[in-house]
Amino acid sequence: MLRPAVQATVGGHTPVAFTALPSSLAAIQAGQVRAIGIAATERAAQVPDVATFAEQGITGQEADTLTGIVAPAGQRQKSSPDCATSRQCDGKFGK
Repeated sequence: MLRPAVQATVGGHTPVAFTALPSSLAAIQAGQVRAIGIAATERAAQVPDVATFAEQGITGQEADTLTGIVAPAGQRQKSSPDCATSRQCDGKFGK
């Protein structure tokens, strides 16, 4: 069962979700959402192709748990997610 934040993103109700990896992993693996970045010091073994925030130029955003940003699978990344708040992310991602 998907967590509400991931469900809302899969359904297109929210453009992105900042969520723990375990709660979004099934949706990532099923292709329902696309992982954009991991808030950790190292890449996650479960999604090794997803870069950490630091690798994408976003420093100081490491979390104690495996946390990251996901977007609906159909969205493409217009530029690197160099935003710290949803307001700063406006226009960064789109179909």
